Amino acid sequence: MEKKHLVLAGAGYANLHILKDLSQHSWPNLEVTLIAPNTEQIHSCSISNCLSGYENKDKVSLNISGIAKAAKAEFVRNKVIGVNPVCREITIETGKKISYDVLSLAVGAKMDSEYLQSEGYKVINAKPFDNFVIKFNEMLNSFSRHSKARIAVLGGGAAGLELALITHFRLSRLVDTRNIKITLITGEGFIPNWANDTRLLAKQILYDRRINLAEGKAYAGKNGLILANGDLLPVDFVLVATNVKPLDWFADCNLSLCKDGFFAVKDTYQTLTNRSIFASGDCCTRIDVPQPRSAISAIYTGSYLSQNVHRRLQEKPLISNALPKWVIDFVATGYKEALMNWGAFTACGYWVWRWKSWRDKRFLQSYTKIVQKNIEKESESEAENSENSTNSTNSKSDEKIEK
Repeated sequence: MEKKHLVLAGAGYANLHILKDLSQHSWPNLEVTLIAPNTEQIHSCSISNCLSGYENKDKVSLNISGIAKAAKAEFVRNKVIGVNPVCREITIETGKKISYDVLSLAVGAKMDSEYLQSEGYKVINAKPFDNFVIKFNEMLNSFSRHSKARIAVLGGGAAGLELALITHFRLSRLVDTRNIKITLITGEGFIPNWANDTRLLAKQILYDRRINLAEGKAYAGKNGLILANGDLLPVDFVLVATNVKPLDWFADCNLSLCKDGFFAVKDTYQTLTNRSIFASGDCCTRIDVPQPRSAISAIYTGSYLSQNVHRRLQEKPLISNALPKWVIDFVATGYKEALMNWGAFTACGYWVWRWKSWRDKRFLQSYTKIVQKNIEKESESEAENSENSTNSTNSKSDEKIEK
């Protein structure tokens, strides 16, 4: 039987789940290639502990190249810049074309921040995470005890709320709290999918820390941001955690797109017009039901995508993914406390932070164990080969002596 080629474009959570399954049970007659821009990648759910100063970047990162190696997949460190579904090829940044039989796209998206650019302040995008951690720490180091910190956080979702709270927490240890002015600009709404009780509690936490809440969008001004009501907000830094935009090359690859410009996928995560191409995470939109663009949602997708990619390779019928009615959302506050929302249930406190941290570490450890197990397996294999080589040399020496 001729081997098939599975290409995993991007190290999104659903693609990582496929690699996890492959590391545990290899799929026959298959070659696998993972294409990703970095050898390591920060786990987005754990980034709050990194930004809060409780963990360094290495402790909250996934070893992408190691996971690929454990799954016996070829790792190509590069970015995908195009797909040709007719020729069944993808193009990477170097210009090289890679053919596939089945393709799984988890390439993410980009931050929508071009309209904010100005010479009057610095814009720091929350994605990509590795770059954001560096820029965030540089921002903190630019302030001293006598500084006045004027910061705007754009994004009324969980990410924006968490970023505003953690930024205040870190600055309060560097700058006199009377000189800290943080404004959270909600854009299209303040955590709109959360329960009303959770929203009220979040607003109380912001009020207690004197973090201002501004509704609507903001635009670039010469000396600051122009708010929806027309007021000018002087700022030094703008942290962007708003909605994402599709990558530029999506429109040129002859795949069906939704009105928002992202790949249109069915409930099987198969693209609408091509049965051999799947998409998951930030780069796609489901046509049947709305699915949040969040890490928890992408992680949940993983097992379904893995099964369907395997089924497509075997030319078996695919299975649909019915989304859960509720998902647990967490927001770290910086002070080893976290806010939680699950349906109509709301909670906040140290125990929520501990639970969140435990869940995040368990996820990271599930991939760390795969890499470690593969390293141990390779070490045992090398030791066995070395022993066999030594025995073979000794045997040949004995033969020479007998002669």
